[in-house]
Amino acid sequence: MDGKTLVPLIMIYAGYHELISHWLRTHCVVEPFVIATNRQLSTMHPIYKLLHPHLRYTLQINALGREILISSYGVIESTFFTKKYSMELSSVAYDKLWQFDLQGLPNDLLHRGMAVEDPSAQHGLKLAIEVYLPNILLV
Repeated sequence: MDGKTLVPLIMIYAGYHELISHWLRTHCVVEPFVIATNRQLSTMHPIYKLLHPHLRYTLQINALGREILISSYGVIESTFFTKKYSMELSSVAYDKLWQFDLQGLPNDLLHRGMAVEDPSAQHGLKLAIEVYLPNILLV
């Protein structure tokens, strides 16, 4: 590969990582859980105490990200190859690529091709990476 084909490819991967993997699948997806945790759980609840250190500043970080990074004429729009279509692209990706029911085990493993259904296995799955994670389905 020469530089003329490599640079656009790198820009595509960087854009996908930042807009889809990082912003969408990390920051956006967790916001409803932050709001629900703060609205529905007592500060004395053990789950609240477990989640609070991890979720404490998430909404503030996301608000700053929206203001500085992904707003019109923000850093993302001025530097990424997707330019003014960055938010539209992440919205379409959210609609087409992200499903709540595919985020947990075992559906996540099946969806990513890391496992196949096997009725004879203990949990109904044969892991493609079983030698590395023999107890993952026990979680």
